[in-house]
Amino acid sequence: RDGICGERVEQFTTIEFLQNFGALPAAYLDKSLLKSSQNSPTILEFWTEHFLTCGACGRGVGDCGGKSLYFIYDGAVTSRLDWNASRKTVEHALTSLSTLSDESDFGQIKIMVNFSEPDTIGQLCHRTLEHNTTITMRSPYGNLYGISVLESSRLNTTIDSFKGTKEDAVCSNHGSCDSNTGVCSCWANKDGEFAWGSSDGYGNSGSRGDCGYQADLSQFSCRDSDCSGHGACDSTASLCQCYAGFYGEACEERVCPTGVAWFDEASAPEVGHTTLVECSDRGKCDRTVGECVCDPGFTGADCHRLDCEYDAHGDRCSGKGVCLPMWRLAEVALTGAGERREGKVVYGDPGSQNRAAWDRDMVYGCHCDISSDQAPHAGPTAVMNGYHVQNPQISGYTGYNCGRRWCPTGDDPLSDGAYEVQRILCSDDPVPFTVSFRVSTSDPIAPDATEGEVAAVLEAMPNVGSVSVAFEGASIHACNRTGSGVNDGILVTFLSELGDLPMMSIEPAYNVTEVTRGTKGNAECSKHGYCNPSLDEADGGQCACSPGFASSAGNDTRGSRGDCGFRDPYALFV
Repeated sequence: RDGICGERVEQFTTIEFLQNFGALPAAYLDKSLLKSSQNSPTILEFWTEHFLTCGACGRGVGDCGGKSLYFIYDGAVTSRLDWNASRKTVEHALTSLSTLSDESDFGQIKIMVNFSEPDTIGQLCHRTLEHNTTITMRSPYGNLYGISVLESSRLNTTIDSFKGTKEDAVCSNHGSCDSNTGVCSCWANKDGEFAWGSSDGYGNSGSRGDCGYQADLSQFSCRDSDCSGHGACDSTASLCQCYAGFYGEACEERVCPTGVAWFDEASAPEVGHTTLVECSDRGKCDRTVGECVCDPGFTGADCHRLDCEYDAHGDRCSGKGVCLPMWRLAEVALTGAGERREGKVVYGDPGSQNRAAWDRDMVYGCHCDISSDQAPHAGPTAVMNGYHVQNPQISGYTGYNCGRRWCPTGDDPLSDGAYEVQRILCSDDPVPFTVSFRVSTSDPIAPDATEGEVAAVLEAMPNVGSVSVAFEGASIHACNRTGSGVNDGILVTFLSELGDLPMMSIEPAYNVTEVTRGTKGNAECSKHGYCNPSLDEADGGQCACSPGFASSAGNDTRGSRGDCGFRDPYALFV
């Protein structure tokens, strides 16, 4: 018949792809323009067939009892199928797979199972005869995913389909591709005589431009001098055997450093990005020198690293932070309460969920100086570009490129709230102790220290501003004050660190409890001012307070906090 469809008869058309190689993606039939009558609608669909061959399961064994198999399609596995399963049983098991029905990538797929001659066997496998089964998948899409077989015991099965297996390599693996023009430069010997050229896809000369045609090499001969000094001549094959780092017919081209591919296909669940490719697929190889020319935003000898952002002045992280890989950013990250994460969880650490994180040292980001008001900033020292410097009462930097300032934070003076109060209880045999809060640790505090001395040590910590210290009981010493061996508590009230704070910890391990949970707010500019985030302006990182509000001391009094947290009816907008 001349047409793709027959009149009143089912007709099959086989499509063979002669110039598109490999396992091709699914094709789709659009029958919206196909005319058919209501009484006799035309069914137009692709059939994708798989062919299962089951060897004689009893041959040399004596019995097939207990032998079975499972079919797998798109990650879903059928129920167990015994060696003597019927055609309907096999068909039902496949039809029940969710990936062939409601979860199918290609919509509902019809399944037909047919046993080959002699069909009188009527079962999947046979004791003494080899038996063939055809599984047909009917759908508007053709060339669907492959079906595979999982055997729970030796059944000697094979499964095949019409999926293409011809290679589809760039320049047929016998040339280099110019990614700017999309043209292959086929390998040639030193005298410019091409050993490989354009093919027809089947090893003959043609117009594909793919370097898949091998010329007659009998006319060529080579000497060591023909190998560009980067290889030795194999006189038997008349070809250069290149040294490491070089390739090409005359060893005239250099290879570039390889790295983990940024774009890769998963080989198993949670397994991907394991392939090493030139320039990590994020750059082009300059084969004259063997160096990668990285795409914008990527750096490194093999272009494996996604770099941090640069500002208009060419400064990485705006000159206000350090550029770190993801695993280091995870190490230095603080919790929402400003504490180190328990156990110092590392991105890609063997003990974490992301133990095989492929990008742990490939994706870089900015770790800004004093990235929040909870980082050390308000004491006698501050961390800037990884160094402790004498720079008290400064605000810090934020943003993906550290390109903006954050402004002082404080409590809204129009709302109610309480300061955080914590109690330290010394041991019965007190010794000098240190206090850790958030990411900082104090100098040692003597057991006989006074309230003022304890407060001074705590306020010297870089992430503690102002505290009030009071001893419970009548003694003037921090520990064992009554002489009776009974210790009262040391009450620490945080006046500048607001909100519900993390607990202090003591070394040695003294008991610390929360007496009053902090409920004061900690909003930028205390919700009563405008923050200027500019890096370049003199007032960058400062609050411009609304009329009637001014800088506080964090305790409803005027102070140098810069947070607009003090109600001042005479204050103008500044």
